[in-house]
Amino acid sequence: NLDMHYRAAESQFLRFCNVHNIQGRKLEFVELVVNPSLVTSFEKEKKAFCAQKKGEEILAFHATGTKENLECILRTNFDVRQIGCATDAGLYGRGFYFSEFPLVSLGYGSHMLLCKLLPGRTFDTVETMIDQPIKAGYDSHRVSKDVQGYGQELVIDKPHQILPCYVLHII
Repeated sequence: NLDMHYRAAESQFLRFCNVHNIQGRKLEFVELVVNPSLVTSFEKEKKAFCAQKKGEEILAFHATGTKENLECILRTNFDVRQIGCATDAGLYGRGFYFSEFPLVSLGYGSHMLLCKLLPGRTFDTVETMIDQPIKAGYDSHRVSKDVQGYGQELVIDKPHQILPCYVLHII
């Protein structure tokens, strides 16, 4: 049911917009993304994470500056060769940047995705880790965790931990 998917994406967007009181932003419509090869890859990784007791799945936003980048991500997922190409090599580590807060992601571009993520074992930091790989023994970095456990930014360097699910058209 497409209406269910729209409501799930809308709810995630609005819940965190209300937290940060985003003025002048409106969710116009949502596109459901289903790429069977990406779903298979993500589910395989999720099964492996669950076997290691680190399979919690979350939803987080990612924005990019161009429609071409967005379309490439939807076709082939995030490309590790692109890390650091559009911005810097990574203030909080080398990887792909997501946020549970849409306003943070909108700072990187206007083409917005809502993705399922497998953060796994997360290293919490407020210190910069410029261009450093994900800390040994961890699967992701979480920046500036709040009291509810949400991070301003989440850094993941393995595309199998990421599943683009929705394109959010924001005006």
